[in-house]
Amino acid sequence: MLFFNACSKTWQPYAYKINKIPDSKNRVADYFQSESVIDTSPCFSTPEGPNVIERIGSQSSNAEVYKVSFDKKIYVAAKIMPLVDVYSAKKNKKELKIARSASKAVLEGRTQSFPLVYGQTRCGNVMLSPQSKFYIPGLIYKCIQEISWKEGYKEAARIASSMSSTEFIAAHCQESKADADILFSELAASDLAFFLNNNSINFCTMAHIFKQILVLINDMQTILGILHNDFHYGNILVTIRDNRLALMAHDFGESKYLNPGSLSHRYVDVDKILQTLLLFHFRQDSEIRSSLLKMHRHVQKIVQTKQNIAHPIINLMEVWDNIVEKYVIGRQDSNSEGEHSDSEDENSDSDSESDSDSEDSEGEDSEYKKNDQ
Repeated sequence: MLFFNACSKTWQPYAYKINKIPDSKNRVADYFQSESVIDTSPCFSTPEGPNVIERIGSQSSNAEVYKVSFDKKIYVAAKIMPLVDVYSAKKNKKELKIARSASKAVLEGRTQSFPLVYGQTRCGNVMLSPQSKFYIPGLIYKCIQEISWKEGYKEAARIASSMSSTEFIAAHCQESKADADILFSELAASDLAFFLNNNSINFCTMAHIFKQILVLINDMQTILGILHNDFHYGNILVTIRDNRLALMAHDFGESKYLNPGSLSHRYVDVDKILQTLLLFHFRQDSEIRSSLLKMHRHVQKIVQTKQNIAHPIINLMEVWDNIVEKYVIGRQDSNSEGEHSDSEDENSDSDSESDSDSEDSEGEDSEYKKNDQ
């Protein structure tokens, strides 16, 4: 592609502000296969379990993500998905299934668009912080489940509805613990939201990023058979692979399986990420915003006119390449025009200098004549 060649000169992957680069995939995967740490220490309260380092990532609607370590040498991401109602359990089950399928595709060499999954578990004694938005609903749901086992679900629901949340927790919840599904996966450097908010992004870098975003969407549709359905830049991970910036899609809690009979809904994820970038990051006029707007208008036109395109995301990649190529050619033309005008200015300067030199020489000649006389 033309724009990759044109932009490669400005590419400096280590100039950006990101967190520590994680360990290699193989090293972490081999560790989990040999130690079986997920099966023997599923919960955070056990001494052998993972050590929580810090909260990471953007706020999620159904989970909190932490950087954790095993044996203080292996660092992974632990996504804690508390059970807060009946639907959350079903939602977690679907997300875990998709995450495992995505990881399997990576291990099989079919894609690099998703983080590796190292293990998962259901933990019954996760200690949630009182400041967590899952604290109250998580405790209430666990207490209702415990009452249901003894007195039935209807009685448990009646008791819960007869008092406030605080009163119910104080009266019936003996421990401040909740049930949660936990997903252990590859630790990335950051998410795209952090990356964009903490770096000055030039056009060439953004061209590379958005092309990769389209690759993620295409892989989700063709390999996993899903629409992400919540594809904002907090759900895109950033890492370094082969000294290049690389992206991975994650957080499949809102995902839906594709309907083969409909093509227009395949643009949902593209439209979502474009709106996110335009509304929350590239709000000022720039070459990046102009190019993203062109892409957004193109997508809207396809959806509105109900165009039947066999490979819609591949088609968008070609459209994006054309947008970027025109920009690069335009910049090259403007640079060449600038160089041409600079050469003309230099020529005019040299002409004026030669004129002044001739005037000076004429003056010198007249002085010589006067002296001769």
